[in-house]
Amino acid sequence: FSTEDFGAPFPPLPGPGLVVMNPPYGSRVGANAQLSSLYRRLGQTLQAQFSGWRLACVCPERSLAGRLGNLEELTRFSNGGIKVSLWLGEIP
Repeated sequence: FSTEDFGAPFPPLPGPGLVVMNPPYGSRVGANAQLSSLYRRLGQTLQAQFSGWRLACVCPERSLAGRLGNLEELTRFSNGGIKVSLWLGEIP
């Protein structure tokens, strides 16, 4: 188990493993459409550092989740009044 700053280079980790993340979304950061570039950068970092690993992610929209990896929606729920889903899949 490791907690890391996503903006910093990652130390080599034994793997494959599971990355669990709850990236920004919702009214505190603006419209979800404005997050597209952030999620694209997160997806690029995941691919560079964790290709072949599994990913679990809380995210409100399929379009954002799809920028992170090949994810499937497991369940939908409310987080702080915002409808989100738990997504699970593999990082390409």
